[in-house]
Amino acid sequence: MGCIGGSGLEPEELRQAIRRIRSLTDKPFGVDLLIPSKMSATTGTREEIRKEIDRMYPEHRKLVDSLFDRYGVPRTKVEKEFTSLVDTVEAIKSQRGLVWLGLLEPDHETLDFLGRELGLSDLAVDDTRNQNQRAKFDHYDDTSLTVLKPGRYIADNEKDRANFGELHIYTGSHFVITCRWTDWPFLGELRDDLEARRPEILSFGSRGVLYAIIDFVVDAYPAILDGLQEKVEEVEAELFADPARRNSANLTRNIFVLLEDISEFQRTTRPLPHVISAITDDIRSHPELSSLLPRFADIKDHCERNAETAESQRQTLQSAFNVHSALLSTQQNIEVQRISAWGAIFFVPTIIGAIYGMNFSNMPETTWYWGYPLSLGLMLVICVFLYRSFKKRNWL
Repeated sequence: MGCIGGSGLEPEELRQAIRRIRSLTDKPFGVDLLIPSKMSATTGTREEIRKEIDRMYPEHRKLVDSLFDRYGVPRTKVEKEFTSLVDTVEAIKSQRGLVWLGLLEPDHETLDFLGRELGLSDLAVDDTRNQNQRAKFDHYDDTSLTVLKPGRYIADNEKDRANFGELHIYTGSHFVITCRWTDWPFLGELRDDLEARRPEILSFGSRGVLYAIIDFVVDAYPAILDGLQEKVEEVEAELFADPARRNSANLTRNIFVLLEDISEFQRTTRPLPHVISAITDDIRSHPELSSLLPRFADIKDHCERNAETAESQRQTLQSAFNVHSALLSTQQNIEVQRISAWGAIFFVPTIIGAIYGMNFSNMPETTWYWGYPLSLGLMLVICVFLYRSFKKRNWL
């Protein structure tokens, strides 16, 4: 049995590690988080937290020390890898470099602690605490809050849908704090990419990281539109299929589900050009960041193209719904015509039979030798005449 050392991993990184191990083996394994979940990382400094762990879990500490000694693990390296929320805040306050803190579904206590220690606006913290915000950019004295709605298209044979989460980004002179309420995007990949291949973006500080995150989120939107476009094309194909094979109720439902997804995409992305404009207005007050302006302009152009594509899809679906409604109306008219025609045809023998079925005593036709054949012949002639007339008018 093995054990994952999860103390230095972010929640999403830990999830990825667990999933990878489960894909490689069906054997049991453990996850070592080092700090128990019931202990708050905001209750003291690193040394105070370590002393509390030693007091509460002496056997655990002895086991860790024995493993260090047995395998010759350098303790200084582990000391550097362990970082608490308090240490992170202290690093931000020291202003010795740019600190990027990623939080997944932070609780109110953590948000209040960060707001108090880093001087975040109470309004911004309150927005993050309550969530359900639209995309926006709010600038305060020394910090700013950017809200994005990252999304992806979940392909499921039973139910393909566009899915959106929420991402709050706090930026200051020496820090970036991301708070997300979604399993995607995994920003650890973006951070690794910036450090390995795009260090020039990091040279712009927190505004450079903000640009990279927005670009990362916006670049994922075309994949959503591609998924929606495939469903739109399926609707169009079904709309003009053989009426005998067309499921009208299912087609109507698919059209409305797609319209709902596209409307949600439009509500989510519509504010983005205004967000980009607000950020660029703020950047213009910092001449050293002017090189970021063309990059943000490129993002804005992508947002506008996405908006045009979504609107085109919405109009196509609206037209498809109108055509579908017209086809249903036409089909109903055809059915009513067919029923009316057969009703008129069968009305003739019914009325003749009803008349002679009244059995009045003075009905001379009933005593005629040819009365019965004449009645049947009259019924047949009139019915054939009506049938040919309705057939000529395409009612039958």
